[in-house]
Amino acid sequence: MTTAEALDITIEEAENTPEEEIYAAYPHDSLWVPDGKNGERVNETNFARLFRDINLVKFHNGTFYTKEGVKSREQIASDIWGSLAEAGLNRSTKSTVENMLAACAYAATVPKFTVDENVIPFANGNYYVRERLFRYGEITTVPYRLRVAFSPVVPDTPYFDKWLNDLLEPDDQRTLQEYLGYCMVPVTSCQKALFLVGEGGAGKSGLGVILEALLGSAEINVSNTQEFIGNKFMLAELEHKLVLYDDDLDSAALSETGLYKKLITNTIPITADKKYGPTYKFTPKIKLISCCNRMLTSIYDKSGGFYRRLLPLIVKPIRRDFVPDLRFYEKLKQEAEGIALWALAGLIRLMDHDWVLSESQRTRDYMESKQNIENPLPLFMEAAFDFDPEAPGVSTRQIISLYNEWCIKNAYKPQSNRSVQTWLSENAERYGIKQDTNIKEGDKRVRGYRGLIVKEKSDGKIQLV
Repeated sequence: MTTAEALDITIEEAENTPEEEIYAAYPHDSLWVPDGKNGERVNETNFARLFRDINLVKFHNGTFYTKEGVKSREQIASDIWGSLAEAGLNRSTKSTVENMLAACAYAATVPKFTVDENVIPFANGNYYVRERLFRYGEITTVPYRLRVAFSPVVPDTPYFDKWLNDLLEPDDQRTLQEYLGYCMVPVTSCQKALFLVGEGGAGKSGLGVILEALLGSAEINVSNTQEFIGNKFMLAELEHKLVLYDDDLDSAALSETGLYKKLITNTIPITADKKYGPTYKFTPKIKLISCCNRMLTSIYDKSGGFYRRLLPLIVKPIRRDFVPDLRFYEKLKQEAEGIALWALAGLIRLMDHDWVLSESQRTRDYMESKQNIENPLPLFMEAAFDFDPEAPGVSTRQIISLYNEWCIKNAYKPQSNRSVQTWLSENAERYGIKQDTNIKEGDKRVRGYRGLIVKEKSDGKIQLV
């Protein structure tokens, strides 16, 4: 059992401004004015200010932020109607609500709305990450409020424990614990996208159930990651969200990885469009999580920069004695408070390690194998050449010829000649070789690379395997 005491988390009561004090600042005669017909009408300006202060509303870039998180214009209008109805308004309701909605937007407008990266807004208060402090009942304006409540002591989590142990090896469970904690904060310091990789029916979808139970509106569940991030209107939905989750990642290779990599690192603003609104820029704090049968690949990007952003966890095979429980995920949801504390323990450990996620040897081996399959050029270079800055070099034509022969013998799919030349040019410094147009080949001078020596066996034949 994980407890707040074991995690050295301090708990204190929040000091919020009582609603009575806010209401006292707006006496009855400031909210209603005579309408000239022996009655009263709403003072829309003051009523909007009171509504703003009671609900902690802020308005920026066409979006309403409240103590409960983002609300649509329709939701704000409904809340305004409820306030007016409670106050006794029973005529001109529609026009008054419409006017009040506009007045509230003006009253609540702020020049900028930023997220406090140090705060996790639980359902029942705010947790301060660096201080390990939970303020019970604290009310602040937030872009989202998590669905789960913070509880200092929670019962054991037998269904979650079973799901976790059936799905992952212990060292990969440690990684998932850290990543779930990472998902609860609006930062992208780890710069990794998470993948659960394995056969269908193994229980990977349980992660989506857990994320929804923890994060609520701070998570976006998509049916196709590639289509989502390729839609300029959908990109706007990533603002002030924590996770983009795909339960069944499309196995098709990415044709373009620039935006995908940018979303993982999230260090510079991206451009998005809101329908019927202007183009604008924001810096998303999203984490990409996917379940898949096969790991994500790219058609063109074979670089280390792409693969080092990917963090696969390999799920266990389905047990032969496995018997499905049709209500298992419902039971899993009931343990959300315990899972949240478990994730906080992972977050604390992750921060202690300066945002470097734990990676099992299984994950490292899998990614190395995946990279070798997608781009065997590094393996080829080590197998085919010795490196000496003083060596006269090898022609580009011979390098490509040797590469194609090596790929055939080792069951790799060769890349195009152009791709090989591009890769050599980009990685020359890594091997201490230099591009040169004066490499001797027979009685000719051709393009190639100095610093290379073709490896040979004792019988004088070229060693390619």
